[in-house]
Amino acid sequence: MTTSKHTVSGFDTDLDSLKDNIVRMGEVVQTAFAESINALLSGDADAATFAIAHDETADELERRVEEGAVQTIARRQPLAVDLRDIMAAVRIASDLERIGDLAKNIAKRALALGDERPQQDLASRIEKMATLTRQQLGRVLTAYADRNAELAIAIRDEDGEIDLLHTAFFKESIDTIARSHSDVAGITHLLFCAKNIERIGDHVTNISENVYFIVTGSMPQQDRIKLDTSSTIKSPPGTP
Repeated sequence: MTTSKHTVSGFDTDLDSLKDNIVRMGEVVQTAFAESINALLSGDADAATFAIAHDETADELERRVEEGAVQTIARRQPLAVDLRDIMAAVRIASDLERIGDLAKNIAKRALALGDERPQQDLASRIEKMATLTRQQLGRVLTAYADRNAELAIAIRDEDGEIDLLHTAFFKESIDTIARSHSDVAGITHLLFCAKNIERIGDHVTNISENVYFIVTGSMPQQDRIKLDTSSTIKSPPGTP
């Protein structure tokens, strides 16, 4: 999508600043998410600390986006596509901030696990789920930067894959606890981490819908696909 320049050059500067802060915020939370997963799977305390520290940067960038949006609306009184761009930027910043919070929570749980490493089968499931979610996060940020509605809607429709992986992880975790009756605390931390990853996927979907809105002026017509059925899984007999 191409955009024309405004008569008042300061308007373009304001919009570019909003976009730059969103892109920068995306880079920050991508790094935090990657490092939090690294910490969870490898036990790298430095990676966990690094991820936690990045949350403050994400919070500051969200504040800049919010303030920039308010100031731009007050000064420029934007209409149509420009107003969509500004309002969507605020919503996208909010989703990115929540992704940063969720990455921070994963990092904190990695620290709580200490030197204890996840069982290999569970670790593999977490890694697969996190890898897919990270890829989708990177792609949706590209869709935002390029104003690519087709890519945005494709990412939105892929969220069901993360839901299925989360459901499978949840079931495997419950079965593992039922079989061994051990490491309940460690697996519980992993369950929360998996849920955080699934929620990051939901925020990626929110961002994709807002990118679509920026470009087209409307939200996607079809309801998003939700395939996470973990809430319906019952504990096997004998589960502590």
